[in-house]
Amino acid sequence: MSSWSLLEALAGPSSAFVLFARGVRVSGDGDDGIEPPEEYVVLQAFHSHGRANGRLAIFRVAPGDLDLYDTLFGSGDALRGVATERSFEELLERLSLREPVPSTVPAAVLGPSSFAPLIAVLRESRFFFEEIGNSTQLRVVSRQISAADVQRSIDDIRRLG
Repeated sequence: MSSWSLLEALAGPSSAFVLFARGVRVSGDGDDGIEPPEEYVVLQAFHSHGRANGRLAIFRVAPGDLDLYDTLFGSGDALRGVATERSFEELLERLSLREPVPSTVPAAVLGPSSFAPLIAVLRESRFFFEEIGNSTQLRVVSRQISAADVQRSIDDIRRLG
């Protein structure tokens, strides 16, 4: 069972995804990057003490298209996302450059960290997810989905095979 199939089952047919992918290059050349999504933002940062070195791609994935980005899953905890019916712009308005990535493990680029980005996106989303444990586990945080909902979705996916 793939992570993306579980996430799509939990999201429902009308929820899009906004993904936060560390180290991903957005390009149309078919190289080691991903094809440019319809809506995306790329942040590239450098900090002399190494707290903010790297690239972050934030992009919207239409309902039912998460499988197109299956290569991003299992990339060393580099992927986070939310399932939402809000627009890309509405979700981004909830975040700041200081803390652009929602997470259950705060890691602000500049200054002290908080759970503010996670709280902000949970208000506007069906659920938040992140890969943890070097991409061996998938954490789902939601105000709308119960553990029983997750188990039912897993059972349905296994049954359909």
